Amino acid sequence: MLVSEMAAEVDGSVTEILGRFSAEKDQFIPELTQNLNAQVEQLSQDLQDSEQKMGEYNQVLELVSEDLEKLAV
Repeated sequence: MLVSEMAAEVDGSVTEILGRFSAEKDQFIPELTQNLNAQVEQLSQDLQDSEQKMGEYNQVLELVSEDLEKLAV
């Protein structure tokens, strides 16, 4: 009878642990997806910001180049 009670308790514990793991797994995937999407959006925004800055630098370089050409004449 003692072995039976221990088996029932172990079975209950295992079931509880598996239930927690399943709940965490069900929560983990959506959170991971949400976090990855947020990171992709941030990287995209950072890239757009960098492209804008590079465009601004390019405009300044073009102006400097034009000024240098005028000075060389």
